[in-house]
Amino acid sequence: MSVNLQEKTFPSSATLLSLALLTLWSIQPTRAQDNTNNNCISLASSKACPAFEQYYVGFPGLASRYSYLANVTNLDSFDQSLFAHVQSTNDYLLPLGCSSSSKESAPYARYSLSRLCAGLIQDVTDSLPCNFQHNLTPPPLCKATCDDWISSVDMITNNNDVCSGDTTQRNSTILDLQNQCSSWQGYNGTDSEGCIAGQVNEPNNCGMC
Repeated sequence: MSVNLQEKTFPSSATLLSLALLTLWSIQPTRAQDNTNNNCISLASSKACPAFEQYYVGFPGLASRYSYLANVTNLDSFDQSLFAHVQSTNDYLLPLGCSSSSKESAPYARYSLSRLCAGLIQDVTDSLPCNFQHNLTPPPLCKATCDDWISSVDMITNNNDVCSGDTTQRNSTILDLQNQCSSWQGYNGTDSEGCIAGQVNEPNNCGMC
């Protein structure tokens, strides 16, 4: 009886390497998607941004660019960071070049929280991808709300006790901020496109009207 002594063949090392690479590439999209999910913080039940509660903000990306968000790890710390920031001189006094008798706090400008929420949610680099991932497109802040914030800041800083010194930087910065209300798609929303109004997000906090 004859015996088949045909030589058995084994995959070469190059073939094994190719198979390993194909396997690695096939699982990469799943891993990337999982990482993205972990970086999105839902605003559901947010105290600072209740009118935006169905949307998301992207971390730790935002924290790497905004120092006041450096300690954010969850929704509660996010809310607390926003509340602290809008009461600090960093919100608008320092950017306007104001010298104030108070070095730690500033009068609350109308709809500061709403403007801050909208700006972070509409962030193209970190937050919008989170929302798109969940099939959401956040509406912009109403332009009227942005204008109300500018008017409030202008009124507050027109007081020498709050904003003393050279008014050149103040005036030019306020003009730049006004242009943002008109030109940036995150702040120039209209009623017809379902924009989010400040009075909806902050019904009990008029601020300096």
